[in-house]
Amino acid sequence: MRIASALLLVAGYAVALPILFRFRAVFRERRIRWFVAFELAELALVVGFLLGGRPVPAAINAVAGVVLAGVWWETGRRVAAARPGPT
Repeated sequence: MRIASALLLVAGYAVALPILFRFRAVFRERRIRWFVAFELAELALVVGFLLGGRPVPAAINAVAGVVLAGVWWETGRRVAAARPGPT
């Protein structure tokens, strides 16, 4: 289990960290593939921490994933409302 945990953590961080550096652009430009990759990386981190017997970091990453999904949804509503309709 420790090997699986370590592999999930390495893969999760390898995907999530570069996306975090560009997170503002991901939200503003609605980069759906990047956001889905980030959410899957968050899931890998949660599972990796749980397999490693560390529930607190798993919970923190799970909450972060849910909160950022909510921010993604709200940002999309605001971006859609700010765009002019078809003429």
